[in-house]
Amino acid sequence: MDLAEFCNRLYTRLSSLSMDTERLETMVRTIGQAFRVSPEEVAIFAFDGEREIVSFLWPLRLRNAGTLPLSAHTSLVTRTIREKRAFLDNSFSTTPHASIFEQFRLGPESSPLPIQKIMSAPLSHGGEIKGVIQVSRKGLSGDSAGDDFSPIQLAALGKIAEVAVCFI
Repeated sequence: MDLAEFCNRLYTRLSSLSMDTERLETMVRTIGQAFRVSPEEVAIFAFDGEREIVSFLWPLRLRNAGTLPLSAHTSLVTRTIREKRAFLDNSFSTTPHASIFEQFRLGPESSPLPIQKIMSAPLSHGGEIKGVIQVSRKGLSGDSAGDDFSPIQLAALGKIAEVAVCFI
């Protein structure tokens, strides 16, 4: 994948859409295809800096699931915001983390699966954090979740986040 071309196509595609939900769905679908994960393995969070809370934008079903305070120290999303940098963890299921959202069923017939591997990148514009994008691989075990994420993929997610933040 030529990253610059991918980001340009993503920006052009998202610019052509007028509804926020349509942009979000297109963004998630495109990012999922780029990293070979399902839309349920992509999460996008909004950060309210004034109230210091984080909430889900995607998956849509989790929008009303509550918020996380920035002080939640076992949360990778809040750590990403606090430290203003990207993270990669290919043994995430063994890392202490806030796992409450992993228990939500994303569909009527789906069973919740634990996140085994994850990349997390800040959505930052002009030095201000607007949110976080995470791409994960879920499964019953690390092997069943698929390939490990690489540092190159983490860097690519960071570049994609630079495009995505324009539409959050």
